[in-house]
Amino acid sequence: MPHPNSGAEGTAPPIDEALEKNKQATEAVKQVAEELAIIHEVLDAGVSKQIRSDDVERAVEKTSEAEKRLNGSVEQLEEVNDALEKHASRENEDNAAG
Repeated sequence: MPHPNSGAEGTAPPIDEALEKNKQATEAVKQVAEELAIIHEVLDAGVSKQIRSDDVERAVEKTSEAEKRLNGSVEQLEEVNDALEKHASRENEDNAAG
């Protein structure tokens, strides 16, 4: 008897699809975090602290904060990916045994 969560023949089970989408989202967030880190570095190093306006100073601070939040999100997404992979592996083992 087929597993109730497995997809039709030739399609990935929902857990595998969720895992793939989550991996893609993780990579997208990583890329944005890396780009933001570069922007922060350029702002922080490229604009002399003596001539920074309050707006530039706030922008430097905000990019740093946003980068930290994005990196935290990447860590959470990676944890979800690990959990989904473990679940998918158990599901695949159950399907192979059954």
